[in-house]
Amino acid sequence: MRVLDIDLDFFQEGVAHFVSDYGDRLETGDTSAWEKERVVRYLEENLGLSKVNKIKGRIVEHHDEAFYFWRELISKNLLVAPFEVIHVDAHADLGFGDLSWKYIMTEYLYLSEEEKAYPENIDIDKFMKISCGNYLLYAISNGWIESLTYVIHPKWGQDLQAILFKNKDVNSGVIQLKKFNRGEKVDFWKFAEYKPVAYEKQVKFAGIFGEQYVNKEIVDFLDLSISPGYTMKETDFIIDIIKEYIEII
Repeated sequence: MRVLDIDLDFFQEGVAHFVSDYGDRLETGDTSAWEKERVVRYLEENLGLSKVNKIKGRIVEHHDEAFYFWRELISKNLLVAPFEVIHVDAHADLGFGDLSWKYIMTEYLYLSEEEKAYPENIDIDKFMKISCGNYLLYAISNGWIESLTYVIHPKWGQDLQAILFKNKDVNSGVIQLKKFNRGEKVDFWKFAEYKPVAYEKQVKFAGIFGEQYVNKEIVDFLDLSISPGYTMKETDFIIDIIKEYIEII
């Protein structure tokens, strides 16, 4: 099965970094929204969406809510894991800039399936908790994702971490999480010195710049994140455009 995971900030000219998604909206003048015609053309010609054959989906405020949406679908046997994710975003959302990777590889992977499915209930440091910037890493850690295609914004700033990839190579085409000794105090800057005790199942990974990506296969579900801290109010008209392609559930 396939899920189209869209962030509204993909449809802005510039990319916001180091802002809070729970703070104020991005200020006018920091960037600009795509024009309507460009948005429609991309949705239909690149993502393969149709107003006639709408895709079941949901609009969320913060992107980590996509994780909870997928969990809901899985619990209702509507979405079968592992599935493919097409992530259309100005950010990879794989934990760049926080400590989620460290928590996941030294503690979270040791938890039961039930505990892992509800990461928001775990009492840990805020830099390790599930968030809009790392929910894909948590989904991978749950074994939900078999293939991840990252559709990259034209002004992307490289936000992939080598430690997440096979052979610590971001160009390997494979995400492979490592399992270190439980509770081990792994230093990010010296992670090459630590030997994993096990490796998680491989996840296919492809990074494709937006204009080069063309989807020709059926999509089962769609989610759109508004991501208020990363988008301007002036971009909100695009939400209504994308709504025309979604059967809200």
